[in-house]
Amino acid sequence: MLHRSRRPRDISGISEAADERLAEVQFFAWLELQGTRYELVDGQPRAMVGATRRHDRIVGNLIAALNGRLRGGPCVVNTADIAIRIPNGNSRYPDVSVDCGRFLG
Repeated sequence: MLHRSRRPRDISGISEAADERLAEVQFFAWLELQGTRYELVDGQPRAMVGATRRHDRIVGNLIAALNGRLRGGPCVVNTADIAIRIPNGNSRYPDVSVDCGRFLG
């Protein structure tokens, strides 16, 4: 994923100078109220920037190719609308992900 991110200036009382880390539950509750997309990185929300047209075409082609190869199997292709929880506590929105585990829909 080639997204650059920037830190919001104020998040419900959390300033740029704050060392407080948001728990994942707090982050997703806060995220529902935002008009901008964010990822949780090291306990802090990071605003996501948009993609270029070239990048978007590449992602679209990748999703189509993966769907074709995985059709009929247990794996599901996800877009950037699905957050991925990383074991270190971060939550990211990759351009494309494949879930071959139990899909809870």
